[in-house]
Amino acid sequence: MTLREALKPVSYAAKLQVVEKENGSYKYIFPESELITRGTIEKFYPELLDRTLTNGFHGEGMREGLYVHI
Repeated sequence: MTLREALKPVSYAAKLQVVEKENGSYKYIFPESELITRGTIEKFYPELLDRTLTNGFHGEGMREGLYVHI
């Protein structure tokens, strides 16, 4: 499933934490100070929409919001 497909039911106001796997561990794509939402990704980072989810969504982590693993 791509990020584009996965975000369809997600509110445009939901805060997202997008992480990607690198060398066996996950790293944040955006700094903690940035408020990343579905609308922000669609407008400014459309290349992320075609990335494949690697571990789905979850709500627990070091920061608040919905975690998306790509």
